[in-house]
Amino acid sequence: MSGTPSSTVVLGLNAFTPNSSASLFVQGQYIGSAEEERFAGPKRAAVWPTESIQFLLAKGGVNSHDVTDVALNFSPDAYSRPVHDDSFAASVVEQRDLAFSAARGRLDDRLSHAELLFPTARVVGIPHHRAHAAYAFAASGFEDAAVLILDSVGEVTASSIWDSNHGVLGKEATWSGPDYSSVGYFYGAITTHLGWKANDEEGTVMALAALGDPVPYRSLVNQLIQLRDDELWIDPTLLPTRVRRVRSGFTDEFISQSCPPRAASDPIDASHRNLAAAAQERLEDIVTQLAELALRLTGKRQLVFSGGVAENCVANGKLADMPMIDAFYVPPAPGDAGTSLGAALALRLTPLDATALEISNPLVGASMDATALNRFFVRTASALEVGEAAAQLVEWCDEGLIVGLVRGRFEFGPRALGNRSIIASPVVEGVTERLNRMVKHREPFRPFAPVVRLESVESIFELPHATVDLSSMSLALPVKKGLDRLGSVTHDNGLARVQTVTRSRNPVLWEALRIMDERDGLGVLINTSLNVKGQPICGTPALLEEFAAESAVQHFLIDETIYIYRQG
Repeated sequence: MSGTPSSTVVLGLNAFTPNSSASLFVQGQYIGSAEEERFAGPKRAAVWPTESIQFLLAKGGVNSHDVTDVALNFSPDAYSRPVHDDSFAASVVEQRDLAFSAARGRLDDRLSHAELLFPTARVVGIPHHRAHAAYAFAASGFEDAAVLILDSVGEVTASSIWDSNHGVLGKEATWSGPDYSSVGYFYGAITTHLGWKANDEEGTVMALAALGDPVPYRSLVNQLIQLRDDELWIDPTLLPTRVRRVRSGFTDEFISQSCPPRAASDPIDASHRNLAAAAQERLEDIVTQLAELALRLTGKRQLVFSGGVAENCVANGKLADMPMIDAFYVPPAPGDAGTSLGAALALRLTPLDATALEISNPLVGASMDATALNRFFVRTASALEVGEAAAQLVEWCDEGLIVGLVRGRFEFGPRALGNRSIIASPVVEGVTERLNRMVKHREPFRPFAPVVRLESVESIFELPHATVDLSSMSLALPVKKGLDRLGSVTHDNGLARVQTVTRSRNPVLWEALRIMDERDGLGVLINTSLNVKGQPICGTPALLEEFAAESAVQHFLIDETIYIYRQG
C-alpha cells in the first residue's frame, strides 16, 4: 500500500448513524480515526462527529479549509435503485419507495452539511458496502482475497461479496443481496424479541445462546432465513418485509411457535435461551454458506469478513476453522464506525503512504489528559518504567482488585484492547461476579474475555485451521482441556473471546502477562472495556470521572502514573 504520497487531505465520515466516526489522511499519511461516543457519549452516538473531526484536524496539523476531499459512507445514487421482490404487495412497494426516498433526502442533507463546513472540499458519498470492504481489505494486508460484507443494511444492499487481486479491491461487488433479506435484520429481530436493543446488544444474545438448546426452535428458525440458489430469503409469514427503519417484530405465526416478546425487565427462561441458541446456530449456518459462496465465486482461499455481523465472534471462530480457508481476517472496527476509514480509503486516487499495519492498528484515537482529572483521583506514583507499571498491575490483580488501565490513544472499534480497559485476574475467586454486579452492571451470564501474550496463545487455546489475527478480540476459540483455572473466562460452550498482545503495541500488559507466565505458567488476565453497561468506553477525563463514580473501580494505571480514586 505504500507509494507516492497523495497531495490531498481526505476526511472520511460516518455521520448521523450509530457509531458516528471520522478518519483522516494528510498527504497520504494516516492520521487516525475516532468514534464520537468516546468524547462525550452517548454510547453508539448517531450525530455529526464534531469532536472527532476537531481532534483529527488538530492531530494532522490542518484546518477545515485545508480539507480537499470529504467522503461520507453512503451514496445518494444507490437509494434511487431500490430492489423489490416480485412477491411484494403494491402497498409494500409503495412504502419501501417512500422510505428510500426519505433516506436519500437525509443523506443529501448530510452532504450539504459537509459542503457548508468544508467549503473548499469535494464532497462525495461512497457506497456503504464498498466503504466496509475497502477498510477491511486494506487492513488485512492480503494481496488476494474474497471479501464478505454482512450487516443490517447499506443503501439497498445488506450482503455483498467482493473480489480482490494484486492488492486492489474490485470496483463493484461480485455478488450482493437486497436489504429485505438481511442477516443483520434477522439477528436484530431476534435480539429485539428477546428484550435487548437491535444493532447494539446482539452480543448478549450470542452469550445467552450458549446456555440454550437449539433443537426446540431449530426447524422454525431454519425456515425463517434461508440461502436458496445463492440468494438469501426471509420468510415474510414469520418476519414482515423490511421497510428501512421500521421494525414491526415477528408475526403471530412465529410467536405462536416460539415465545412472546420479552420485556427488558422480564426474567429469562428456557424459551428465551433456546430461541437464542437456535438463532445463533442458524446465523453460523448462513454465514458459513455465504463464506463458501464467496470462495467459490472468487476462487480465493483467503477470506476477509466485515460489517456488523462480523462482530459475532463465535461465528467468526467457525469461519476461521473452515478447511477451505487458509487465512481469515476481521478488522478491529467491522461495524459502521469502520466505514469512515473505508470511505476515505475508497476515495483515494493515488497510492497512500501508509501500510496495512498502520491501517489495521486500532490504537489511533485521542490520548487522555490525566491532569484534567478531578480531585477525587489521587496520584500516588508517577514516571513509572514499563516493568514497574507491569509489576504493580500484577500485584493489584493478585490481590483481587479490579484495575482501570489507560494507555496512549483510545481504540477504534467496539473492543477495549488494552488502552481503555478494565483488567482483573481470572483465577481469584469472586472477581467475575464483582465485575458484573458492581462494575459493569450487566447480565451475569455474559462472559469476560481473556488476554494473553501472542507467544503463549497456542498453549492455552485451540487455534483454528486458518491463519488468524487475534489482536482485536474478534474470534471465540476453544480453551484447551485441563485448564480449569480459566473457568471465569470460558463460556458454557467451552469458548473464550481471546485477545493476543505484543510487546511493541501493548508493552505494560505484555510485561505483566510475561511475569505471570514465568511465575505461574499461566499468563492470562481478564480484559473488558472501561465503561459500565450502556455507557461508551472512556475517552476523556470527564467520562473517566463518571465511570469511577458509578463503578467500584478505585485503582487506575494511567500511562506511567498510578491514581487511586477516593470519592468523599
